[in-house]
Amino acid sequence: MAGPMSGLDISENRAFVEKAVWYTICIVNLTGVQNESQRVFSEEIGTGTACLWKGQRIVLTAKHVLNKAGLADLAFLPRVGSAIDWDSGGKTDIAERVAVGVERIVRCQWEDLAAIVLRPGEAEKLNSHFCELPKKFARNLSGSGGVMLVGYPVDQACSVSKTKQGNSVTESFAVVATPIMGEVAPPPTHPLSYSYDPGRHLLIRFEPAEAEAKPFGYSGAGVWCDNVRSGAIWTADPLLVGVETSAFVTSKLLIAVRAEIVRQFLEESL
Repeated sequence: MAGPMSGLDISENRAFVEKAVWYTICIVNLTGVQNESQRVFSEEIGTGTACLWKGQRIVLTAKHVLNKAGLADLAFLPRVGSAIDWDSGGKTDIAERVAVGVERIVRCQWEDLAAIVLRPGEAEKLNSHFCELPKKFARNLSGSGGVMLVGYPVDQACSVSKTKQGNSVTESFAVVATPIMGEVAPPPTHPLSYSYDPGRHLLIRFEPAEAEAKPFGYSGAGVWCDNVRSGAIWTADPLLVGVETSAFVTSKLLIAVRAEIVRQFLEESL
C-alpha cells in the first residue's frame, strides 16, 4: 500500500511524520469511565490537533472525545523532546499530563466536532506547534489520495499504576503517538450507516502495519496529506484533509469529517 507520499524516500516520509506529530495532542478526559464489574476507574484518552484560528490557539478534536467534560475536566500530554527517537519507536521518554487553562469548549451541534479554546499564554505548556488555519486546509488530495493520521491507539497503551481507594481502583496508562498511513476509499456501492454522509465525510482504509491493531484512540486525529507544489523543492508541509471521528471496524474503514465541513464549523463557532 502506498504511503501518504509514495514517491518519497524514508527520510522524507519521516520528516512528514515529524511535522504532523508537532501538531498532534493527546487529550485526557478526566471524567473517564467506570468499569462497574471490576470497580476500576480509567481516564479516557483521545487525539486532537493544535491549530491557530483567527488568532486563537485551539485544540480541534471529535466531540465525543470530550463527552460531558467541563473546563476543569481536561488535561493534555505534552510532547517530549524536539524529535522522534525512531530507533526506539519514540518510547524512551514519558511526559506526565499537564493542566492547561481552557477558556471555553465549543461543541458542534450538527457534527462530531469540537474545539478547545486555550487561554492566552497557556499553549506553551503543550510543547507543540500550531497548524495555521485556514491556510493549511487541503483543497484537493494529492497523488493517489494517500493520507496519514497520528493518534494514541488504546491497544498501544500500557498500565503504569493502580491506586486503590476504598472498593475502587484508579488505573493510569502510558500512551505513545502512533502514525498510520492510509488511502482515501471511494464511496461504497451499498449503504454503510446513517452516520456516514459522502458529502460530509471521507472514508480511509485502515491497514496498519500490525494486522491486529485496532482503530480505537484515533478519534479526533487530524488527517493529513502532502502539499504538492509543482516545480518546488519538496519540504514537509502537511495539509489538513479532515478530522477522524469513527470507524467501521469490520470493513477496516475510518470516517473523517472533510476539511470544508471542519472549516464551516470553525467559521460559525469561533
